[in-house]
Amino acid sequence: MKTQIEHKIREIADVLFRDMEAGRLDAESVGVLAGKTGVIVFCEHFLRAFPDPAKEAVLERFLENYFEQLTSEVGMLTYCGGLT
Repeated sequence: MKTQIEHKIREIADVLFRDMEAGRLDAESVGVLAGKTGVIVFCEHFLRAFPDPAKEAVLERFLENYFEQLTSEVGMLTYCGGLT
């Protein structure tokens, strides 16, 4: 069972890191449930469990863009889709 769960978690992480690297998540909101913050939380926890320098570099670049977005625009102040 553990291997099936671990396989699915790695599969989800691979999709997220690939989309981050390709810029497909750039237009997403910053919300924790439906946006970049949720992606970042998942990826940070994933990398604690399964360290990978290449994925860490992708996340670092994504975080730079994320913080740039936070400081350059005023977005929604909702929990799901905005800045909490």
